[in-house]
Amino acid sequence: MGEPDVVPLLPGLAGLAMDPSRAFDATQFPLGGAGMIGTAGDVLCLLEALRQGGAPLMPRDLAAEMGRDQIEGLAMEGSPGWGYGLGFSVLRDARAAGVAESPGTWRWGGAYGHSWFVDPARSLSVVALTNTALEGMSNWGRIPADLSRAIYAAL
Repeated sequence: MGEPDVVPLLPGLAGLAMDPSRAFDATQFPLGGAGMIGTAGDVLCLLEALRQGGAPLMPRDLAAEMGRDQIEGLAMEGSPGWGYGLGFSVLRDARAAGVAESPGTWRWGGAYGHSWFVDPARSLSVVALTNTALEGMSNWGRIPADLSRAIYAAL
């Protein structure tokens, strides 16, 4: 990915302007979707803290609330089988979603190509950091789906 770069999103629409170096520029406006920097180990540490109850970051009841489907009964447009928690999507129906993960799995990804999922029922947390832009993003690209299928086939 160049700095800056434009990644095509949908045919006929303007692309997504992306600039990885922006996150290191203190003069730039902070963006939740383009300003968090860390290693796979950092992300895994955060996810494991949430999966195991939130300590030392937050109380157990708040961590549990994050993983609860907040829009129960409402369809998530373009993502059958999924609902929204507080900070990530929550799996309602694995068959409808076409995944092997357990109901209650949390998942999210970003436009720069990262993705992760946490399957609390299996005590499993997975982080994938790529520089593939949308191809590595959950619900957009093949990389997260292929990675998940490979992991569950090996379990």
